[in-house]
Amino acid sequence: MSDRQNHLDNLKGKNIVFVSPGYEGKKFVFEKANDLGVNCIVIDSYASWTNKLVKSGTIKCVVEIDMNQSEDEIFEDCVSRLNSLGIQIDGICTFVELSAQLTSRLCWYFKLPGHNPESVAIARDKHRTRSTISSTLSTAVYEIRNYLIASGSLEDLESAAKAVGFPSVLKPVSGAASLGVQRVNNMEELIETYRIVSDLVSNLIVSNGALERKVKMVGGSDAHDNESTEIDTPTAAAESSTDPPIQFHSNVSSTLANTTIVLEEYIDGQEVDIDIVLWDKEMTFCEISDNGPTVEPYFGETYNSCPTLLPVEAQTELTKMARAIVVDAMKFHSGVFHIEAKYTRAGFPRLIEVNCRMGGGPVRHVHLARSGVDLVTEQILLAAGLPACPIIQSSRPSIGFVDVNARRCGCVGTVDFLNTIVTRPNVVYCKPLIGPDEHIVGPEEGQPSWLAEAVFLCDNPVDAANQARDMYEEIQVLFESHYLS
Repeated sequence: MSDRQNHLDNLKGKNIVFVSPGYEGKKFVFEKANDLGVNCIVIDSYASWTNKLVKSGTIKCVVEIDMNQSEDEIFEDCVSRLNSLGIQIDGICTFVELSAQLTSRLCWYFKLPGHNPESVAIARDKHRTRSTISSTLSTAVYEIRNYLIASGSLEDLESAAKAVGFPSVLKPVSGAASLGVQRVNNMEELIETYRIVSDLVSNLIVSNGALERKVKMVGGSDAHDNESTEIDTPTAAAESSTDPPIQFHSNVSSTLANTTIVLEEYIDGQEVDIDIVLWDKEMTFCEISDNGPTVEPYFGETYNSCPTLLPVEAQTELTKMARAIVVDAMKFHSGVFHIEAKYTRAGFPRLIEVNCRMGGGPVRHVHLARSGVDLVTEQILLAAGLPACPIIQSSRPSIGFVDVNARRCGCVGTVDFLNTIVTRPNVVYCKPLIGPDEHIVGPEEGQPSWLAEAVFLCDNPVDAANQARDMYEEIQVLFESHYLS
């Protein structure tokens, strides 16, 4: 029997704690863990949707915590409740961005494998990320200009402009999914945009571990926007229109996330995602995906293709940068990481951000379809202190995937028109991110809503990139053709 199989077999019967389950679309995490023989213990807010997974036998139990407390109070409650279970806890992990810090604290308290809380704090704070990069010998070459906006006064904004210059980018220091991220080109735009972004991030809410804004239904009721820190994907395309309504449990965002705003130098060039598995400071898996042009000034993701079309030298430089920042600067030892970066027109790799967890949205499905690598499995192995050394399949198709932004405001009465894409033979899945009668935010009102998400297979990376661009536009047109007048 191979070492790999031995490690997988050793997961059977392990009690693994999952901090925050995310949206109901993330049930694939627990289904996979159950398939591996893991006893899943979920920490979530009251009336968690995961209670139904207890009834089905997919997970062992749900530890319900009042998430409207301070971070320290939540941590203390988690420790108390986990101790009261009276069982040996073999690992703790999360697949949710806003739970990374709490997860690291619990790992260290219980002396279990996991990230150093200080490393997570650096990764979650974009200003600290930049400071750490610039002060580390092996990564200083990757630094960019940035400025932490302390008060938002005119004097403060003028100092920021002087330190960073234009064009530049305003962003929350610990936001995600491009919420509150916006390009500014001059001082006048900086002053006006800071006010808009500050208002947006101060009114974000936390729902199922994700930052969200509220949107209006056509009838006038409030609903949660689907622009969260992660776009969650059902295990099959058919589920996209049949999932029951999600029950939300929310916090004011300031209790769990730092919404201070930073101004950063604008980076041009090809944007990429770098997904890696790190075991004992060595990358056992690394894949680079190309991003289509983001929707500026809001930087909303559009379409992607995997593998990257960048030349080998650029890929080598990006990989070198990713490892140096994660291992040398941030001092991570092992983990699954989703890194966003750019390869500039001048030929330099530059970091956008490090996410110290598996990427959201289609990321897991992309690598499972292309490489046979299940990032869920690798994270669970790491949580149990077992080596994460995935076996990469020899036959590797190219993958295209899209997250479609709205071009204008509107509303649709149904999303059944997406079936024309769902039924195509090369489509892995296609799901709506907007529901019937939900107000669609266009750029005329602010950061656009995402309309739909899809993943599909191709024979080569050029076709994947081209078809991703075409499908992105096709879905936009489909939605607009079904807008209600």
